[in-house]
Parts: sequence; structure tokens; C-alpha cells
Amino acid sequence: IAAIVLYQIILATATTLSETCGSDSIPTNDTDLKAQTTADQSSFQCSGDAFGLSACEYGDLLNVANMMYANFYVNGLQFLVCMLLIYSLGKFTHLPAEKLQFDKKNASRLMMLFGGICKQGPWLFRLLHFLQGILIFGSWLMMVLGYCRGNLAYSSYCISYSENCAYNKARNCQYYYVYCQPDATLLLGCYTEAGRAAFSGRMDIRVLSGVHCVACGILEADFANTMGTDEFYLLDDSSKGTAAWVCNEQLEGCFHTTAWSSIKCGTSTSGGTCEASLGGVVTADYLSGTLAEIVCARRRLDFQMLDADGRRLNESTDDGDAAADGD
Repeated sequence: IAAIVLYQIILATATTLSETCGSDSIPTNDTDLKAQTTADQSSFQCSGDAFGLSACEYGDLLNVANMMYANFYVNGLQFLVCMLLIYSLGKFTHLPAEKLQFDKKNASRLMMLFGGICKQGPWLFRLLHFLQGILIFGSWLMMVLGYCRGNLAYSSYCISYSENCAYNKARNCQYYYVYCQPDATLLLGCYTEAGRAAFSGRMDIRVLSGVHCVACGILEADFANTMGTDEFYLLDDSSKGTAAWVCNEQLEGCFHTTAWSSIKCGTSTSGGTCEASLGGVVTADYLSGTLAEIVCARRRLDFQMLDADGRRLNESTDDGDAAADGD
């Protein structure tokens, strides 16, 4: 039972994720994050995540869970057979010996059933006991061979602060499919190398920004560019005063992302609009600059024209279908 509960908790880490990091000591620049990663010999993990991510594919994790379930069910059947044997033997124990020896023809059907359980039950119990031994040996073999052992946060790419860190890729993938584009089926793919491959892995998006629409806009652009694995990261203090530092003074640090334009112009499709939230993230000059407004207007116009073309195409298709029906 304890194994079942434990593996249910581990499996739950594949489908649940806290929206914010929940850590008091979140690094605010790239140098600090890299230093903490190399010092801890693991990727930075948010305190809101009770458990790490197992270093195996989701299918392999299910195999371990299924082994635990099989042990549980076989053990439960053993217990049931054992209780039936005890009860049946108890019934015969309280019968007079002469009734058992000389009154078999007048035995009730219930008594005959108890007799059958007493006669055949031990064989069934031994068979279940044999199956239990095989399953325990299989579980032991999994442990000896290191099946599904390890934590993604301690993998080599994560220790070396690489943009290919599987733990950060998986967390960003989870955030995207839980909060930005909810999809329970694709969410399970985050536990596979192929399912999380499109996301950047230098850092967890929750360390970068706690603003929902900004995080979703960044991940949307990241997911769209499947070849890019380092599309957002924290900036160092040396970047203050440069064009790269667009964050306002309310934030302790700032970050780079290739998605600033789509987030600011409101053309990202996940996470909702950022108009009310961006004021607490970027400077007023960056948010309302003349050149930026022209670029945003052009981008919005392009998107509006695409939507209009799509509607006209749909209308012409519907008209054609209606004409064909009329003929």
C-alpha cells in the first residue's frame, strides 16, 4: 500500500505544477543562477515543487507503477483466500467428529461449499504466493538494475548549466500545457524526450517571470521555434543602462527573450492579454515608445488582415457549397 501511495505521488508530478516558483531566494541574474547551479550540482528547483522529476520516460515510470499495482492486487487476493480458509476451517472445527464422518449425505450446500474451500483453497493460496514471489523478484531486479532511478535535475546537462537541461525543458513544457495551452494528453509528453524537445532548457520559466501572460507569451514563441533551445535567460547587472535592459525598477532583475515584440503587441495567443500587466514589468519608455507603437500597429494590422482573409475564404467556401446544393 505504501508503494502504491508513493508512486501515485510520483506520477502526480507529471500532471501538476505550481504556477509560481514559491522560493524566497530566487536568483535574479544569470551569474547567480549559474553559480548556484554549479554549487548545488543540480538545476535550480522551485520550493513549490515537492518532488523532482524522475529521470526516465513516462512509459517506463508507468511500468514501475504497474509492477506495484500487480503486487498489491495479488497480495490482496492472498489475503482474501486466507480469510476464507480461516473462516471455513473454523466452521468445521466446531462440528462434532461423528457428523463429519457419518452424516455427509445430509450436509447442507453451504457446508459443502466450505468443504470445497478447505480442500482447494490451499492450492490457490500457494499459486498466488508463487506469483507474489515472481513479482517481488521483478521489483527487486528493477531496483538492482537502476530502472527509473535518478532525478532529471541532477543530469549532466543540468549540472553544467546547459540550455539542453532536461529538467528545465520538462518544467517549461509542463507550465505551457497546464497554464498556457491546457492539454492533458500533450502534458504527459513532457515526461518524454521528444515531447519536451521544443522548449528551452537553460532555466525554469517561473524563475524568469511570475507574470502569467509574459511567461506564456515567452513559452509560445519558444515552442514555435522548435530549433531554438536558449531563447530566454536572465541578464547580468552589467546590462543595466543598455538597450537589452527593458525592465522597470520594480523588478530586482531583468531578462532577455525573443518574444518581447509579440508580448508587447498583444499578438500572442496564449496566457491572455498583457496590457494590464506589462506596466509592472517593462519601463514606460519601452512600452509606449513611438517606434514601438508603429511596429505594433503594423503587426496588429497584419494579424487583422490575416483574420479577414481567413473569414473571406470561409465565406466563399460556404457560398460555393450553398450554390452547389441549389444546383
